[in-house]
Amino acid sequence: MTKEEWMINLSAMFVEKTGVTQELGNSLADSLADDMYPEYTTEEARETAWLVEKDIGGSVHYLYCDRIGLLDWTPSNQKAMRFSRKEDADSIVSIVEDADRVAEHMWVD
Repeated sequence: MTKEEWMINLSAMFVEKTGVTQELGNSLADSLADDMYPEYTTEEARETAWLVEKDIGGSVHYLYCDRIGLLDWTPSNQKAMRFSRKEDADSIVSIVEDADRVAEHMWVD
């Protein structure tokens, strides 16, 4: 399966299972592409993204999607779903009711 086919399937699954808009489904699929398809990553020295956060047991956890499409929390910001636009991250918070906030993060290679 190509990256494009995978993203179309994953986006459709988000729309069907959660009722999000097609645009948000596309953004969710795109946020997972680099981790699940590393051959498509770009060589940039710096990346910024919006993450959905939740405080669990005194530490920050981040929303992520496992390989079968289930949403859960992880202590690793490397595994977190990354949104390029704050409004996309805010939209997912309306679906994930136990989220605490949306915050901008930066990674430097």
